[in-house]
Amino acid sequence: MNSTINPPIVQHSKLVEFQEFFRFFNFISNNNKRTKSPLTLIFINIKNTSQKSNLNTSKIEMQYENTNQFLSDTLRGSDILTKLPDYEGWLIMLPNSKELEGIYYLNRINKAREEVLIMQEIKWCSSIVEINNTQASFEEIYIDGTNALKEVLAEEAFSYKAVAKYQIPESDTLKVSIIENDQITNNIFHEMMGKIDVENFELDIRSFFDGQSFLDSSWYHSDHMHLILMNYALPKKNGLQLLHELRSMPNNGKYIIYIISKQQAPEDMIYAYESGVDGFIIKPFNLSVVRAELKQMIKRIRI
Repeated sequence: MNSTINPPIVQHSKLVEFQEFFRFFNFISNNNKRTKSPLTLIFINIKNTSQKSNLNTSKIEMQYENTNQFLSDTLRGSDILTKLPDYEGWLIMLPNSKELEGIYYLNRINKAREEVLIMQEIKWCSSIVEINNTQASFEEIYIDGTNALKEVLAEEAFSYKAVAKYQIPESDTLKVSIIENDQITNNIFHEMMGKIDVENFELDIRSFFDGQSFLDSSWYHSDHMHLILMNYALPKKNGLQLLHELRSMPNNGKYIIYIISKQQAPEDMIYAYESGVDGFIIKPFNLSVVRAELKQMIKRIRI
């Protein structure tokens, strides 16, 4: 298959060719490697047509044509639809969606089907594949999705099967920079971050004692998500100066920036938030509370 990742042009509410669908999948998957966003595929087929259950060929063909048009007409703006190339049925891509959103989507279009006269006698089945592991190949996902689809063909009424194999993301690195000129406080935060355990994340922690030494390093130039805990009043380059430097960089959304400081005047905090800080750690702080907050923040990166 062609692995080109340039986004093709889609005509809304129209089927795309399978090769175009594959190009879309590659493009979105490559983007999701940076954004950590999920992607869900839905495989759909009409029930019992594999056994030709008491239906003549023309009736079956009409059901497929009606379903084909119905699915095309009910596409949302971000959905992508194609026909399965080597198996009767359809494949729908829901970008930036999880399995639960796929279930909601199926329930929605199934309800809409019941309100369309020519669709009321048609029953379908489906399989849902949520993809968080960006190392998974399309070929493997396709095989598992169609196999799950075949398994539910004989079940009663509207049914689906979820494939959970690809839901767990691969392990990723989260860089952590502690920029604090006080040695004791720096050590406390370094030890605290070392005790935070988040599934599918490895924390790579480094300490700096002034803003300029951080900027002089190449440590913050990678594409990894990067948590920065920095003092407001640093030597050489203070916290606000660092904040402006980081937020002026391309791809600055990878930085999650907390400022460590004593209680600031409201107008100073507002200015910091408007400049791009994500949060404050106010001294004196409770270390257990700070650790819990940062752990939950790291977990949300995966949501």
